[in-house]
Amino acid sequence: MPKLNGKVAIVTGATGGIGAATAELFLREGARVVLVDLQPEPLQALAQRLGDGAAPFAADVADPADTEKYVAEATRRFGGVDVLFANAGIEGAVRPLIDCTVEEFDRVLAVNVRGVWLGIKYAAPEMAKRGGGSIVITSSVAGLVGSRGL
Repeated sequence: MPKLNGKVAIVTGATGGIGAATAELFLREGARVVLVDLQPEPLQALAQRLGDGAAPFAADVADPADTEKYVAEATRRFGGVDVLFANAGIEGAVRPLIDCTVEEFDRVLAVNVRGVWLGIKYAAPEMAKRGGGSIVITSSVAGLVGSRGL
């Protein structure tokens, strides 16, 4: 029996390499998956490639209303949420920190930190209704080691 049979997963950052591979694995293991990313066209293409059980949802993970909507879509379409794979993230400008604008810095924090928090904020109550679930947050090794000048 597949490990995720009957489970519902949300994958943010779904159109990137890690997100797409995770969504594919979750589907293979029996889950139904809401694919979340910013651009609708790549989402549609991914959902078509993955087939039944994959539902695309274009959203900005840093926006509370969008986040609430993608969680609601998982619940409406598939009956709840069991897994949040919080994978959406951006690198931001690759240059010395002192040369970055406040807006660039704020956007990185909004996606990489606030987006994860919002996902948990809205998905966790839906998971609790089903008796619990799993939250997986990806990050970059760049968060553990510094790079000169950056």
